[in-house]
Amino acid sequence: MGVMEQSCPHYRPAHQRVWRFTWAALSLLFILWFFIVLGVNHCTKQTNPKVDCAVPGLGVFSFQPLRENPLLGPARRTLVRFGALDPRKNSVLKEQWRIVTCIPLHAGLFHILVNLLTLIFVGAHLEREYGTLTVVAIWLASAIGGGLWSAILLVPENISVGASFPTMGLVGCTLVDMLLYGDLYVNKLVAAYSLFVVSGLHIVIGLMPNVDNWGHVGGFISGFFVSLLVLTRVEPRCMTEVEGGVAVKKRIDLGFKRRIEIYRRPLRIGGTMVVALGYILAMLAIASGGDRQKNCNWCQNLNCVETRFWDCPPVRHWRLPKKVVCKIKKRTDNTGWLFCADEPNKTVDLGSLDRWKRPDGEAKLKMICRRACS
Repeated sequence: MGVMEQSCPHYRPAHQRVWRFTWAALSLLFILWFFIVLGVNHCTKQTNPKVDCAVPGLGVFSFQPLRENPLLGPARRTLVRFGALDPRKNSVLKEQWRIVTCIPLHAGLFHILVNLLTLIFVGAHLEREYGTLTVVAIWLASAIGGGLWSAILLVPENISVGASFPTMGLVGCTLVDMLLYGDLYVNKLVAAYSLFVVSGLHIVIGLMPNVDNWGHVGGFISGFFVSLLVLTRVEPRCMTEVEGGVAVKKRIDLGFKRRIEIYRRPLRIGGTMVVALGYILAMLAIASGGDRQKNCNWCQNLNCVETRFWDCPPVRHWRLPKKVVCKIKKRTDNTGWLFCADEPNKTVDLGSLDRWKRPDGEAKLKMICRRACS
């Protein structure tokens, strides 16, 4: 009995199977959501008479003034209403869910065109090689990673949409594919040039209002490292046992790429732990609040760069309001004074304590406490 081995070109394991409409369906959802946001914005119906809408002939779908949104899109307040990242809301109001809700949002028409073209071509190529489940998982991980980076490093006065964060993650994924399996590319130079152009377009868009390059960087890094952990080309082989010239048994060997060295398994385990730890630390940093850029004067340049064509929000460093605690001390004659728990030397004489027992007394004491100790 002998064993004959041959390739199985028509077989794909479950995690490598392709649903051909993935990116087309996602693109349609993005386009639909963009026009819903634009319709709710309704620039021509805004009450400010000084607002001069771009392309007012579109009526309900007209765009904000180009100085406010050069990407041809809705107003900042409308994007925030639909879930865009806003550091003040993330930290003060504990709206960390914006890391997820910012993902389907686009800042404008130019933004959605560049993003969807990249998504269709880059995503479709990766999907053919690694399957829908693998690529969609990398896309989602990059979306969350980009959202976390943006939420931590975004200038408080700015906002950011996140639809292009996972797209940059797919760019990072393609770079990993080229590094690991570059010998399978017909023209590696053309592929590298395409990635350079795509990345450059997203970086330029990230310098405009309402889009954040920190999110692009976070999405790229997340996609790159997650891809290092999960990308493996499968080479299914048909193993046929032959006895007396007749095939008596046939099986499929899914043997993962035989060129993978033995050290890759512990490397992937360690890498997975590092990536997971990075996500956890980023979430904890966001939950702690505050402006992460207070010691970084140049970081704001990745959020928005002001030019003569558009305006960026004014940058002011800020901190979360601290919790104010006051205490009251009573004298023997039923008078007393108020002092700050953190700074006991700051005191306010209250006189007779009986007058603070009235219905409005507690509210007045809180006001005195805030003024004295804030």
